[in-house]
Amino acid sequence: DAYRQHAMLLRALAKQNQKLTAICLKNVAERSINPLATVSNRAKTDVMLQTAKSDARVQKALKNKNGIREYVWFQGFAWTVSFYNHSRGNLAIAIIDDKTGEVVDVLIQVGSPEN
Repeated sequence: DAYRQHAMLLRALAKQNQKLTAICLKNVAERSINPLATVSNRAKTDVMLQTAKSDARVQKALKNKNGIREYVWFQGFAWTVSFYNHSRGNLAIAIIDDKTGEVVDVLIQVGSPEN
């Protein structure tokens, strides 16, 4: 299913980026001490959302869908953008490499009319 694929891809990316693990843990610790440390990430979050929305696979998965909501989060080495709605759940999940800013993969809801 999409969640398992998502987890497997993130594990593979994490192995490629093992050097970042210590930095990521430090960043998480800093954010928990200083909540304002995440304010500067708002602009990057917006960029990642727009990057995901511009991907042709995401556009195809979201075509003719209503009530779409987005959720963006950073996982230390990659950004994940989830597109969902109330009636169908997750429609698409885009994974974006933090270093390159490129969409690494898009997971589409299994069983949707497009697939």
